[in-house]
Amino acid sequence: MAESLGPRPSQYYRHTNFMDEHVENVERYKPGGYHPVDIGDTITNGEDTYTVLHKLGHGGFSTVWLAKRQREHSAGSSPSFHALKILRADLSDELAGHEHRFLQRLGQAGSSTHPNIVMLEDSFTVSGPNGQHRCLVFPFLGPSLYSLLLRERIVAATSFPGLDPASLTSVQIIDFGCAFANSAPPATLGCPLEYFPPELIFDDPASTHSDVWQLAAIIFYVCTDSYMFQVGFQIPFLLVAFIVQYHGPLPSRWRGKFVWSKYARRQPSGEPAKPLPEPDWWFDGSESTKSLKDRIGKDMVVLEPDQRISAAEASRRLESEVFVSVSSG
Repeated sequence: MAESLGPRPSQYYRHTNFMDEHVENVERYKPGGYHPVDIGDTITNGEDTYTVLHKLGHGGFSTVWLAKRQREHSAGSSPSFHALKILRADLSDELAGHEHRFLQRLGQAGSSTHPNIVMLEDSFTVSGPNGQHRCLVFPFLGPSLYSLLLRERIVAATSFPGLDPASLTSVQIIDFGCAFANSAPPATLGCPLEYFPPELIFDDPASTHSDVWQLAAIIFYVCTDSYMFQVGFQIPFLLVAFIVQYHGPLPSRWRGKFVWSKYARRQPSGEPAKPLPEPDWWFDGSESTKSLKDRIGKDMVVLEPDQRISAAEASRRLESEVFVSVSSG
């Protein structure tokens, strides 16, 4: 006979976006969601016809497809290859047009010729059974850094020692969907938890200091083929636990500021809500063993945002390859 587990608590919290980042959520193909696309489909915009050849990826806001473009009335011209980013239909005009406007601003600022920034080639609307979808057209580039890491591991058939920067001919930033101006930080950042700056969980605004934390997480992953914080599940509460484990107690000014309403979903049972106490060990003042032994942890992975080095200094050190020579020990 099974023992009773007792009464259900009045409320509990869980992460709102619990899913495997490597598996596409097919339930998002619904009215207001993703635009259904099959290999071989054609998408027409004026004189341009795009034939879908391959799926490049997916995200919370869009799917991305490799397509061959043939331009009408251009007999004898060779087809070109492009990446089509098709956004969800339920995105507001403000959100759907955000990346387009940001890329236009980069172009106006003279960044259209920057070798490390991909630029928008075209934008139009696609109609489908799930609604109206904004489609952004980008040049088709080479493999992602993750693909290069995987390929090198397979070829070497051994533990991956790190990616040699000299083997990369050109690296480009391809997604500006969550980019923002310093003067108008967003309420949160749409990035994987493994790269998430901890200050946002405690209601600090996003800033260039947040960028430095995220850059450190990316550098760590590229150099070690491992996440800086192996959270496992996309639950912000767990990220805080790992940060405390590595760095010791959190800043006292964050006490009582964990934003439950934003980073977890309350499941009421009809009874009055009861506050959930924060763990004492977040702020217990004890020392914690630091297990990050590479150079990026010293100046970039710092809990207080304003104590991290600036983005300009991080860029300078990257150019001198200070951070990329990470020891495997």
